[in-house]
Amino acid sequence: KDFHKVKTKSKTAIIFDKNEPIITNTATTRFKPGFSPGIRAGFNYSFPLESAATKRVTEGGIVYNIEQVGTSQTSNGFFIGATYSPYKAYRKYFQAEIYVEQHHTDSDSQYAFLIDNAVGNFQWLQRKESVETKQVNLQLVPASFRYNLNAIFGIGAGIQTHFRLTGTTTETLEKRYFQFDSVHPDELGTEIPDFYAIQKRETNLGFQWEDLAPFIDITGGSSRIGPSAGIRYLYPIKNQRSILQFYAIWKF
Repeated sequence: KDFHKVKTKSKTAIIFDKNEPIITNTATTRFKPGFSPGIRAGFNYSFPLESAATKRVTEGGIVYNIEQVGTSQTSNGFFIGATYSPYKAYRKYFQAEIYVEQHHTDSDSQYAFLIDNAVGNFQWLQRKESVETKQVNLQLVPASFRYNLNAIFGIGAGIQTHFRLTGTTTETLEKRYFQFDSVHPDELGTEIPDFYAIQKRETNLGFQWEDLAPFIDITGGSSRIGPSAGIRYLYPIKNQRSILQFYAIWKF
């Protein structure tokens, strides 16, 4: 039978013939805790971020302030790691976790504005700016508190700390020039292909602490030992961008 690993107390009544029962002293049963390693893997999904701000651009020695330039950013990553917790914990317990994540972030913005190349000679300049960041991250949960609701479902809460181990950032600037059409002044005219230009710059990233993220989650499957799957909601304190983590775990 699958006993719950909790402390128990018991007494025994011994009866000889028809005499009154003799009650023994209280006996206490305790279980050695034991420890359960686990494998955990999944996907981190950050909600897309949309923002708009004034951008200051210098072109041909002239400074232009372009208002309400929109930027969109996507960010996600795959991870795999290990967990460490008491063996077949019954209700409440603590769990430590460590993961390595391959993370990818893309940021893009595109805008066009009129530039003055010479006296009375206007052209449209369309700029497309993109930033791609690829990182290898280390994520640690020193101790999360978990509670098994029953043999199937469990919940948990804790704080995850995030380190960047290594990475690269690639910045790309693409410029396209278009003729100015006085008949349709708000539209891009014919492209001038000879003026097309593209610039790229790559930067190597080193080790760095990045963020702390409180989290809550729920799992379903075999809550005490064996396979289960879960969803975790994280909110990084520094980045302030909600993350959903989908994962599978197997405890041994």
